[in-house]
Amino acid sequence: MKKIIFLSLLTVIVRAQCDPVEQCLYTFDLTDSQGNGWGANEFEIWQENNLVVTLGPQMADGLLELSMTVALCMNQPYFVVRSGQDDSQDEISLTLKNPFGVSIYSYPLMQVAHQPQYFGTAVCTADDCQPPIDLQVFQYDGSPKLHWTVGGDSPWEVIVLPHPSTAPGSDAAGTVSNCPFDLGNFTDQTYDIYVRTLCFWGGTSPWESLLAYNSILGTDAIKAPAFAMAPVPADEWLSITSAKPITGGVVTDAAGRSIMELPPTHKLEKIDISLLGPGLYFLTLEFESGDVATQSFLVR
Repeated sequence: MKKIIFLSLLTVIVRAQCDPVEQCLYTFDLTDSQGNGWGANEFEIWQENNLVVTLGPQMADGLLELSMTVALCMNQPYFVVRSGQDDSQDEISLTLKNPFGVSIYSYPLMQVAHQPQYFGTAVCTADDCQPPIDLQVFQYDGSPKLHWTVGGDSPWEVIVLPHPSTAPGSDAAGTVSNCPFDLGNFTDQTYDIYVRTLCFWGGTSPWESLLAYNSILGTDAIKAPAFAMAPVPADEWLSITSAKPITGGVVTDAAGRSIMELPPTHKLEKIDISLLGPGLYFLTLEFESGDVATQSFLVR
């Protein structure tokens, strides 16, 4: 019997853990070019260390398209994590639309499983178009990446200029980007980085800046990572391996809040994370040499 492939007009609504009056609806459009299911390909949507929904299992055999509506808590950070993949990854796509119908993220963008694909803050009203804040560079997925928090929803615009530079004006045009922004192509000198929010109604937020980013240090970090972590995703313990003496560190959540201070020690081998809730975290370590390095990890 010939398999019937059809377009799904079904809209599935999933709600986050907050009062419905404090929620707004985001739409995730899933596609499968072969109509044979997503297999092991999955994406997880997280907000405030809570798993809101796992996307993928809903794509049953025979579906070409599926639209899922997810109610997220307003003004709270959220992120999309690719939590599984298989050989059929080239057959699938995922598009995220904000409550105003603007596409703010599309997969494929980053190809690594168990790593954050997209960061954002749930925007529910027209006056929520705020500039990005807390610009930081982290080393993960094999290259330096610029990450920011809050600042409403994507897309954002990024301009990278040689340091020292003059801040761009409101009419300057940059590279449209999701968060994080890959800095792997900016090497061998010091840069000033400017980011602003592209508001859904057509305007822009003010530029926010990260000045004097040293790409040479970033390149060195790629060639020789300061430390390694396992397992990722983690559960109760996170093992740390480093050739450099460690003098201390801190664990922060996706919103940049300090969760755990690590005591000074030269033999840090593992961290007890059993009290951390599920979600995305960042481990920043300080070394005897004065260097600082940050990597992301997931807790299940």
